[in-house]
Amino acid sequence: MFYCRKINIRPIHMPPLCRRYNLMDNMLMKMEKYTSNLEAVVEDRTRQLIEEKAKTDHLLYNMMPA
Repeated sequence: MFYCRKINIRPIHMPPLCRRYNLMDNMLMKMEKYTSNLEAVVEDRTRQLIEEKAKTDHLLYNMMPA
């Protein structure tokens, strides 16, 4: 005797964004967002580096004998 068991398959609930775009489009949009954020972070850190270098150069110039 074999018993059959009913299998319930739940539908995958996708967020609304995923319904409008396919997986690749979704991934590319996330990568573009990450890239633009990363570029902003790099610009900010570069600006900080330039400021600190100017401060260091000024300090070293003042420490050198005339």
